[in-house]
Amino acid sequence: MMVVFTIANTALGMKSQLVKPMVDRFRADLEAFRHHAATPKGHGALKATFSFEADLQEFFAPSFPVDTLKMLVFDRISALGKALSLVVQIENASLGLYRSVEERRSLISSFKLRPMDDAWALRYFGEKLPSGHTHREFADLVDVIASFTDDVIYFSGSLIEELLAHGQVLHNAFSRAYGEGAPKVSSPDFSGPKKSGLYPSAADYEAWERWITERGDPKEGMMKAHGQNVLNGWRRLGIILSAVWLAFVATVFSEPSAAPAMSAWMRPCDRLSDPLCLFDTASPLRVSFLASLPIIALWGLGYAAGWIRKGFSDNH
Repeated sequence: MMVVFTIANTALGMKSQLVKPMVDRFRADLEAFRHHAATPKGHGALKATFSFEADLQEFFAPSFPVDTLKMLVFDRISALGKALSLVVQIENASLGLYRSVEERRSLISSFKLRPMDDAWALRYFGEKLPSGHTHREFADLVDVIASFTDDVIYFSGSLIEELLAHGQVLHNAFSRAYGEGAPKVSSPDFSGPKKSGLYPSAADYEAWERWITERGDPKEGMMKAHGQNVLNGWRRLGIILSAVWLAFVATVFSEPSAAPAMSAWMRPCDRLSDPLCLFDTASPLRVSFLASLPIIALWGLGYAAGWIRKGFSDNH
């Protein structure tokens, strides 16, 4: 939880200190530039020169612990499809952010080598040159950096919600199975960034949410997955114990000295003189049938217990 929270908090800090001021300043300068270009000059008068201070401040993209996040979500917890997809989205957004920031730094270096004439301003704002060509690389990168930053924030916040739901399901399962003592799931608070407008709007990600929405209740799916893992563990234990029991019975049948008391129970006896006599003739088939009776009884008891427990769980 703290790893993905660190990613979200780092991206929020970057947006607050670097990205948002960059975007606001560029858009304000672009609007003023277009207004100046659209203002007609007076008859016989020279048009005034548009003056502005270009934002050529360079910055670096932060380092996000995405590899640690991937290891934790993919290998350490039983996360479902949406959580896994969110990790991929975070990785892609962080890589896109890094490359976009590096490309902007490269363009800034090239801008510093060009003469600051009218063509320089047109290239900076991504407007059409007198030749008819348009170079929108720098202008587009401003929006691209802002978009990738929002992606890191939104997908990290969404992953936090998924992990909270996953942790709560495990907390409830632990409490039902073992009583009190399960660690509580902590929840970070993004109310401040949401109120200030730093947190991206969910409306911008409606298409992605509709595409990734899983059928049914995610909490119910996680509970079923956790229950299935436990059930598979008991099944495997039952199979091992059943095999050990059958091997033991076969050993006793073939080697009576291995367990004399049990060997006597499986050997032919006289039903008239022994009321506990099970059979008066011995055969592998009959011994196998008798040996399987405890296995059938215990497996049936186990399934009955699971069925009853599931009935109580479904009521919560």
